[in-house]
Amino acid sequence: MNGARSSHLAEAAKRRYTSPMLRIHERGDATYDATLADLAHRGDADLERVEPAVRAILADVRERGDAAIVELAKRFEERDVARVRIPDEVWRAEAKKVEPAVREALQAAADRIRRYHEHQHDAGFRYEEDGVELGQRVRPVRAAGVYAPGGKARYPSTVLMTAVPAAVAGVPRIVLASPRPTPEILCAAEVAGVTEVIDAGGAQAIAA
Repeated sequence: MNGARSSHLAEAAKRRYTSPMLRIHERGDATYDATLADLAHRGDADLERVEPAVRAILADVRERGDAAIVELAKRFEERDVARVRIPDEVWRAEAKKVEPAVREALQAAADRIRRYHEHQHDAGFRYEEDGVELGQRVRPVRAAGVYAPGGKARYPSTVLMTAVPAAVAGVPRIVLASPRPTPEILCAAEVAGVTEVIDAGGAQAIAA
């Protein structure tokens, strides 16, 4: 391919994939190094700003439990939470409201994720040396918490990709935290093996 044609194709690709939401920064551009440095540290200022507030929320939930979660939902989300933990029969009934095609798609995705993580199973090992038995036992944790955001976009796939590995590992208690979980989120929770669901979002959900 000659240089002129290569340059033309590169420019065409750049025009095709450049949008107001997605910008391409090429090495050699005058602003490349400065832009890269800015991107590398873009989250630093936000972390410094929000960390004290997050620590306060974690401490509040640790001390007051569900009462703190209810109060924080009112303050940050402007909504009333009647109960933090959604009863099993309630959330499983909501999960059944999805269209059959949606459930089928979620089940298929969960099955693929499950097959992948089954290959990560570690049986541990054991051997004897000089009369001493050595080895490693691999056991699941007693409980795992997973979180699905409830903002402008909701992703049942997040539930699948976090809860299925825990189920494959044999974790007996898998808790999903999600604010105002939709039937799609709850259906994903059901097929993934979630055992409990709590209606909470933000830092307070992680604290729970």
